[in-house]
Amino acid sequence: MSELQGGSAKGSLLQAVTSAVVLIVSGLLYKFGIGFIAPFDKLRIKWEQNIVIIVIIGALATLTVIAYVNDVWLNIAYFALAAGMFLYYALRKEREYD
Repeated sequence: MSELQGGSAKGSLLQAVTSAVVLIVSGLLYKFGIGFIAPFDKLRIKWEQNIVIIVIIGALATLTVIAYVNDVWLNIAYFALAAGMFLYYALRKEREYD
């Protein structure tokens, strides 16, 4: 692992090979129609995109203030609350689809 870190040629080659494999597998899955398509347009509420943008901007502004304060416990609490909020939103959207 230490040989792959630090921008070595081996690390770059490994990244290139990995991306090539992922692209090939993704292309094959797409070609054979394997995957799913969800009707996401039916699940949207009227102002949802604007609300999500405002929440993300608010989360980034709050993160800036918390990073400036540099308190470890405050960082942990913030990330736990932010992750919980975004996880709740994702799970709620998932349930609406079912």
